[in-house]
Amino acid sequence: MAKYGIKITYSNGDEEDGLYGNFASKEEAFKEICVLAVKEAGADASVQAEMLADISGLLTETKAALKKLEAVTEEAAGKEEGKVQSEFYHFSVVPAMEGLRTPVDELEMIVDKEVWPMPSYGDLLFEV
Repeated sequence: MAKYGIKITYSNGDEEDGLYGNFASKEEAFKEICVLAVKEAGADASVQAEMLADISGLLTETKAALKKLEAVTEEAAGKEEGKVQSEFYHFSVVPAMEGLRTPVDELEMIVDKEVWPMPSYGDLLFEV
């Protein structure tokens, strides 16, 4: 498995010897670069790190809930039309939709509207 490090170069051209850190992924290395930049600016990075962890957790929940919704929706399409299919939608698909909505609603409150890829609840109510 590849390991990643951070090469530090200062604005005056000076470089640190070797690599900083030993990270399992580019994402972990990038997160550390962000934390280092905030610390270098003299700020406390704990709030940003906590928000990043919260958002990452919600994205993980969203991905899992979407995968479940896709699976039950595909299963619903194969059910006998009529009562059997409608009951499956009621008892399986609708709860999976609600399971997806929960983390997405939380993300919507955190992520800036300018980068949010979907219409917000307010957009649906007042701009449609």
